[in-house]
Amino acid sequence: MQPQWQKEQWFTMYSIPDKFQFKLEEPFLHEKLFIGSQYGWLIVLDQHCEPFLFNPLTGESIPLPSITTLLTVRPCHSITGDIVSYFAIIYCFIEDSSPFSYYTHEDYLREITFKKVVISSNPSVVSSNFVAAALVGLVSDLVGVGPDKGTWNLLREEELYMDIMFR
Repeated sequence: MQPQWQKEQWFTMYSIPDKFQFKLEEPFLHEKLFIGSQYGWLIVLDQHCEPFLFNPLTGESIPLPSITTLLTVRPCHSITGDIVSYFAIIYCFIEDSSPFSYYTHEDYLREITFKKVVISSNPSVVSSNFVAAALVGLVSDLVGVGPDKGTWNLLREEELYMDIMFR
């Protein structure tokens, strides 16, 4: 027997300021992981852990830099050039140990990459000027991306961040 949540063909959304609830039917959002929301946009990871913003009211999506621009992730390509899996660099917490890499499946990669992504402003209003920041990895390194949206850049490491926000 399937759990009830797997049978549903819609997502229920609720706006706290407007006290409004609606159901969203978006088949392409199935099998995606939601890792945040701001300014009416959902922050989503696809099945290959590629992050993007999605506006459920307009259907607009904005890609964020690829997971492969993170310093700790490398793609494994098939003979045809398609990404089939990843190598993830994991840092050990054992004294005098060096990082090691290992092959991982996308399902596990979701657990060790993006934990949270936040955006600085509403992309609908100033789409070329927002910046994004994210907590990534087992130890939650802080990475960011500027208005050019080209690559994730390491901002802070060797700290254990629990949460991030823009003020």
